[in-house]
Amino acid sequence: MNILFLLRLYPVYGGGETVTLCLANEMVKRGWNVSILYFKDNIKEQLPFIDSRIKAVKIEGIDYGPFSTEKVSKLKTERQIVQDYAIQFIHNNHIDVVMNQWWPLCFIDRLKKETNAKIIKVHHTTFYAPTFDNNILKNKIKKLFFPLYQIYKRKKAVQTVTDTLSSVDRYVFLSTAFLKQFEEMAHYNNKGSLCAIPNPLVFNQFLSPEKIIQKENIVLIVGRMYEPPKKITRALRAWQHVEKDSISSNWKLQIVGEGPDLPMYIQLSNELKLERVSFEGYQQPLPYYERAKIFLMTSAVEGFPMTLLESQQQGMVPIVMDTFLSLHDIITSDFNGIITPNEDETIFAEAILSLMKDPQKLASLAQHALISCKKFSVENIVDKWDKLINSI
Repeated sequence: MNILFLLRLYPVYGGGETVTLCLANEMVKRGWNVSILYFKDNIKEQLPFIDSRIKAVKIEGIDYGPFSTEKVSKLKTERQIVQDYAIQFIHNNHIDVVMNQWWPLCFIDRLKKETNAKIIKVHHTTFYAPTFDNNILKNKIKKLFFPLYQIYKRKKAVQTVTDTLSSVDRYVFLSTAFLKQFEEMAHYNNKGSLCAIPNPLVFNQFLSPEKIIQKENIVLIVGRMYEPPKKITRALRAWQHVEKDSISSNWKLQIVGEGPDLPMYIQLSNELKLERVSFEGYQQPLPYYERAKIFLMTSAVEGFPMTLLESQQQGMVPIVMDTFLSLHDIITSDFNGIITPNEDETIFAEAILSLMKDPQKLASLAQHALISCKKFSVENIVDKWDKLINSI
């Protein structure tokens, strides 16, 4: 089978790229031929393992990345170049299946008509969430007219999917909860064009249960340093509350990742006079997962966050604000993690302190996390992809 993934950056940037490499590695292991088309190089000093049999090809001259501000509908020249290149590539390499991870609709809307490949669109984020950004004035206007803003966001979320359906053979959400949410909002009768497949675990190794007791008193955040979706300011303010409790005196918070808002987070940490916080920058996160005990997530929006699975796979206990539907596919509160109310930084801080004060509960939740996350192994997830592809 010949598979083609469509990415913006390669080899790494965020969860979407990491998931793509994870799936691609498993697919070539099964004897599939895997190619990747992308626009921009994003090379780091420390790269994840990439099977040498994966063929990655850059389409030159395309200025479209994760922080592009120009509307894709205006990229007429780029659209022509990308579509022509992709169609020729599909023909020349006898591609059976195209898995669109990150290309906009205007870059792929000719592929179904002009090739024999099966076209699959993967919706890598949450389906619907009325998020806000860093612009204070815009946020005030959005909140003032929230009912109207919510209607607009719902309509836009539905249209994003419905506009794409005619150009693909299958539309894949990361959770059945997102799929059902779309069906309800769009009043859509799913006749097999929609399905849901979660992201896989990225790391091959699981922390051995006996090593849980060797972990250090570290609380960890891993992610993009970008406030609109990640809301790391919530975690920093909650940590200020944690530091005031003497039980936390021998605990520290480590934050791994880079992004445009990293300087702002460092400044806020200084303003809050946080004493036990370190910003680690871009790092391969596995060594951090192996040492830390508690994982924090305060995002406003997520698709199917890899960091939650990664933390559980390494015997950590996640504490997460309840902001995205797929969270409940991963965590059962007080069994393999803790879910707290959205935006309540006080309760979030109290959940952190509760685990610091109760080592037995912390160890129990960590053991359950290790076991429960195994259903997301890459072997199980690629089995689901295999079944889906053969059903088209």
